[in-house]
Amino acid sequence: EQGSLMPAGSAEARKIDVRFIATVQPHVGDRLRADLLAAMGVMHLNVSPLRERNEDVPGLLKNYTDRLVDKEGLPYRRFSFAAQNRLRNYPWPGNVRELHNLIRRLLLAGGSQEIGLQEVETNLTPPAEASARRRRTDQWPGRLFYSPLGCRSARQDG
Repeated sequence: EQGSLMPAGSAEARKIDVRFIATVQPHVGDRLRADLLAAMGVMHLNVSPLRERNEDVPGLLKNYTDRLVDKEGLPYRRFSFAAQNRLRNYPWPGNVRELHNLIRRLLLAGGSQEIGLQEVETNLTPPAEASARRRRTDQWPGRLFYSPLGCRSARQDG
């Protein structure tokens, strides 16, 4: 709020320009301090789960594949049209994190240049098993908070 902070052990404040982007699940948001939520809540974006944005899957496949190839040095492989269509129709109980992990797993496994339908089917986690292992992230409308706040203290009381 003041555009500065006082580092521990320092006698003078330092100017800062900070932007926060945070996500909060509704059931967690109820337990956060009201003043913190009010300060962070400059802009609210409701982000629908991947299962409701199946048209985004081909673009996400390309983006994540390119990033993994560039940043982790994994071998480039492309997804067949049948594999892309299957992934567009998968319910994604683990949301985009599950998609990213699937792509990493398929690239690490290696194989032919093209990732086919059978390889995708073999590596998909059955939805019932996935939901039993972790809380389903597609059951809550994610809220993304953006706030151009300066931070006075990282300490949270109470």
